[in-house]
Amino acid sequence: MAVQETSKIALEKLKESPVTQDIFKAILDIGPTHNNRILEYLIQKEKQKPRRERRKWEISYITGRVHDLIHKHCLVRDIGPHRGIWHGKSKTYHIWAVVGDERGTAGWRPVPKGDIPKPRKHPAKIRAGIEQVREKVEKKIVNTMEYAPAGRRKTTVQTNQPLLFSKT
Repeated sequence: MAVQETSKIALEKLKESPVTQDIFKAILDIGPTHNNRILEYLIQKEKQKPRRERRKWEISYITGRVHDLIHKHCLVRDIGPHRGIWHGKSKTYHIWAVVGDERGTAGWRPVPKGDIPKPRKHPAKIRAGIEQVREKVEKKIVNTMEYAPAGRRKTTVQTNQPLLFSKT
């Protein structure tokens, strides 16, 4: 398989960023994998180095660099969501592979499009929903009325004690 000229340019740009280059090497060594496995691999590699030369890897370093490798450098491709067991729990992760790597995803099975879990709602949308519920509840609140003496005669006086009446 011949290497395209654009791939050579992308590899040259990759040499300028050692962190992205380390992540690319990890995906190349492991094969099709997900971000948490890449993180685990890089931490294991760092433990082999002397203590003063070690780098502290975090998942936030991985996700952005993988995104760059896919969209900016076009060296990695997204195989899609796969389901499998990760540290004893059933998980669904996106699997990444180097372009041209034909190895399979050992232990991970593809997730059909209808079974992909919905992403969590953004906190702003959740707050907006809470505000709508609050407005509906405020419409149902009724201030109690009770008889209280007002001078010599008894009249109805508002007590400002809110009660919530449900419509059934």
